[in-house]
Amino acid sequence: MTQATPTIGANQSGLQYRNADNDGKKALLNHHKGSTAPSYAEAGIIWLDDTATPWILKIYDGTDWIVLASVNATTNAIEAYHGTAALRLLNHATDTGSANAYAVAPVPSITAYATGQLVTLKPANASTGACTLAVSGLAAKNIKLLDGTDPASGALATTGIYVLVYDGTNFILLNSGIVPVSGGGTGASTASAARTNLGLGSVATLTAGTAANNAVQLTAAAKLPAVDGSLLTNLPVSNQVVLLGTATASTSSSLSFNSMISSTYASYIMVIKGLILSTTAVLLLRTSHDNGSTFDSTSGHYDSNTVKFAAGVQTVAAGTITTGVSLTPSLNYLYLDGQIDFVGGLNETGNSATPDTTFFFRSGYGATGNSYFSAMGKNTGASGTNTLNSVQLLPSAGNFTSGTVYFYGVKNT
Repeated sequence: MTQATPTIGANQSGLQYRNADNDGKKALLNHHKGSTAPSYAEAGIIWLDDTATPWILKIYDGTDWIVLASVNATTNAIEAYHGTAALRLLNHATDTGSANAYAVAPVPSITAYATGQLVTLKPANASTGACTLAVSGLAAKNIKLLDGTDPASGALATTGIYVLVYDGTNFILLNSGIVPVSGGGTGASTASAARTNLGLGSVATLTAGTAANNAVQLTAAAKLPAVDGSLLTNLPVSNQVVLLGTATASTSSSLSFNSMISSTYASYIMVIKGLILSTTAVLLLRTSHDNGSTFDSTSGHYDSNTVKFAAGVQTVAAGTITTGVSLTPSLNYLYLDGQIDFVGGLNETGNSATPDTTFFFRSGYGATGNSYFSAMGKNTGASGTNTLNSVQLLPSAGNFTSGTVYFYGVKNT
């Protein structure tokens, strides 16, 4: 026997005395190992409870048996036990519950929940929404995410092992399983493996859907919602190039960009793409001080110079048309590509004492004659007391058959 009282009664024969003495010594040697507590227990006695695996090592305080540690004879491991009401990591145990109602019975068991207790769970069934966990037969407690919400469907997968901590009210799930998107729709497929919280780690996708707990929440039409740019931080704000307007020609006498010049921008860029003229003409640029209601076409209010390259010959000529900046040196241009840079004076007030000093630079080519050129010009006229705020492109004859012009602003620092 493994348990025996160390007290030997009177009137024992020699053989009986020896056997009783040996049994008592064996009980001391194996710490009174057995499935029931020794009836002869006194305060301080140690009992090795082998009712289940692992065994439980206990000490008697005169009233109660206090657990000291668990002893696993299979793995040769011993784990200290700190009492049922202390902060502790519970041994892993098999889930015997159902989907959304999980239950584990770790050994040693606990008699009460305590704030800070940690338990591991490998679900026997995947979760489909709100769920609970019961430990050691105690009342089931809700499982919540870090933000206090219920786990989404599939957050607990049968292939995952999850760590939960009791916060005094609920079990908080520390590593949620994120479910990958199924075909980009509004729902999520069954998880193929446990995913770390918020899709971190090796997961390449985030949970997407219309539910509140999805890592990426889509609209009802399965689209990403618009982002309020004013809420974005740490974005560069200096020298940003912003597309202010686009003008597409379609038998157009002119192309204008109105009310786009302001103190917000330090300079401007106009990009010309595939601009086709209906007839050979000079390409002109004019300015406005009244948001495009009228454009200055007064003779002598503009000045320009062009450099033309054709057949290896460079020709410098002053502009011949003074009702606008002449961007092309002659009348033999039907197709234009290029860029105009506005480099100064765009926001100055036009008056006779301080005229606008807006400069332009142009490079491009014309299909007819296959020549290349650059042009520089300025608006030198007094066009009123309002600031310059609009520009216009137009041919000296005919119209723009097709093509597109883009107008960009370069922000101030």
